[in-house]
Amino acid sequence: MTDDIALFELRSYHLLTGMEERFAEHVRTVRMPIYARLGWRCDGFWTGDDDPTRVYYLLRWTSLDERAAKRAALAADPEWRAWRDSHPEPLVDDFRTTVMTRAA
Repeated sequence: MTDDIALFELRSYHLLTGMEERFAEHVRTVRMPIYARLGWRCDGFWTGDDDPTRVYYLLRWTSLDERAAKRAALAADPEWRAWRDSHPEPLVDDFRTTVMTRAA
């Protein structure tokens, strides 16, 4: 981990019943390639042993300004918008995000 990382963003999604494979395919074929192209720092997606339909991922940011700029770039990205617009049915029923700074 580099010293320029000031913030961590923990996100979690609760997948709708039966959407596990579809979400995994979306992550592999759409989300991770777009994140990489836009310079997002995301090491992958995980599930916990307590609930396989709860998916977690951790993003790393240098600042809140970087986070805002990259979120805006994602929202404006033609490939992301095309995927989103062509898939109106939800994959998740709950989304949580926590932005964290180092405590020590």
